Amino acid sequence: MAQLNVLLTLFVVIFGMTQVDGAGGWSLMNTEHPTDSLAKAVDFAVEQKFPGCTAKLLSAMNQVVAGINFDFTAEMRNGPTCTTERFRVWDKFGTFKLTTHEHISDSCRSQS
Repeated sequence: MAQLNVLLTLFVVIFGMTQVDGAGGWSLMNTEHPTDSLAKAVDFAVEQKFPGCTAKLLSAMNQVVAGINFDFTAEMRNGPTCTTERFRVWDKFGTFKLTTHEHISDSCRSQS
């Protein structure tokens, strides 16, 4: 089972990024078509800090550690209210932990 988790993590890392900085470094991720693990990390962070809001992913990076760190910025929308937030979520092979949250702005790039 441990080998399967390692193989799945490697698959996500290899096919889920647009740039490779090497082991332990941060790598850019595709926000137009996020990987399943990134989507789950975003959903987890939204549910922890902004339940009921919708998120529009603006930027994302990942880092392979004992699991995967995801660092992403998203617009959080709740009706007419929109804020920009930054999160860091640690995915330890399917168990998520919100490690950092930072409020960036009381507005969003796109107000639609």
